Amino acid sequence: DNAPEDVDVEKNYAVFLCQHGQQKKSEKYFLEAAQNALYATPDAAYTNAGVCASQIPDMKTAEQYFRKALGINPIFPSALYQMAQISYQQKKYFQARAFIERFNSASKQPRPEVLLLGVLTERALGNEQNAADYAKKLRTLFPDSPQAQQINHSP
Repeated sequence: DNAPEDVDVEKNYAVFLCQHGQQKKSEKYFLEAAQNALYATPDAAYTNAGVCASQIPDMKTAEQYFRKALGINPIFPSALYQMAQISYQQKKYFQARAFIERFNSASKQPRPEVLLLGVLTERALGNEQNAADYAKKLRTLFPDSPQAQQINHSP
């Protein structure tokens, strides 16, 4: 039985559709993969569906998918980052901070986009020391990243 390969094909097709402007159509395939018992990473499929929904942009649906992913795997770094980003965009800065902190606990690998979001979130909360700590880490670990350049060119 080649069912696991079929699920991978579905997921890959969904990624292709999402990357080629067919976000709504891709959702069906991500959900089929996520709901297939043979698919090992439904948290990733829901996160991908959420990323795709956010490109529409349908932030309400995106947030539902990220929360589903976190319901399956509460420490899934990609979903934590996506929720931090949505929270920041909605000006829910304390919630964004909580998701960033959960990301930092869950992931052994810092990511420049998360560090930048940390800087922006802490600035929004008025915590210049935490913002400076994130900025320093970003400049130290990813000095050539676009995110570090953004920090270097902002006040």
